[in-house]
Amino acid sequence: IDGPKAPGLYAYGGVKLVAGDNKVDAENMAECLKADSSEELLKRIKTRPPAKEGPTFKYRGKDVSESQMQRARVTKGDTSKAAKTADGQFIYLKDGEYIYANQDEKPPTGATQLGVITGQKTLVYYQDDKGNEVPIGVQVLTSKQGVAGKLDTTYLFSKDLQDCLAGKNKD
Repeated sequence: IDGPKAPGLYAYGGVKLVAGDNKVDAENMAECLKADSSEELLKRIKTRPPAKEGPTFKYRGKDVSESQMQRARVTKGDTSKAAKTADGQFIYLKDGEYIYANQDEKPPTGATQLGVITGQKTLVYYQDDKGNEVPIGVQVLTSKQGVAGKLDTTYLFSKDLQDCLAGKNKD
């Protein structure tokens, strides 16, 4: 946001964003996030878990919904990362409910096989002057190298921010 005047960690050009054909530069980010400086934006940024959607399960002693977790991809050709119950049943999701099947059973029709949990999702937003949450996007934290591996962090911009960067809803 600060352009060439960016302090230390937020050095100008230190982070490159891939956003399709849209120009993501200091001016567009400042306009779309309605902040004059990185310092101002950082004071207003908040995070929280995404809204609970889908079924809920116990994970490390807490009730967690599917919308708050990141799972490994499972394909027909590779089920090595498939989620399993303690007794070895595969876990599927169909119409918002979990379905369990033994490894030798045919998968339920129309169900999606779930992968092991690899990370979690966090909603990133800023609070405007009226106290409203303005979504920036979803931060996805995953470990590409197992439980104790380094984190890989990606951000998925919210639809409103994507539209603003594309020039569709700038004020």
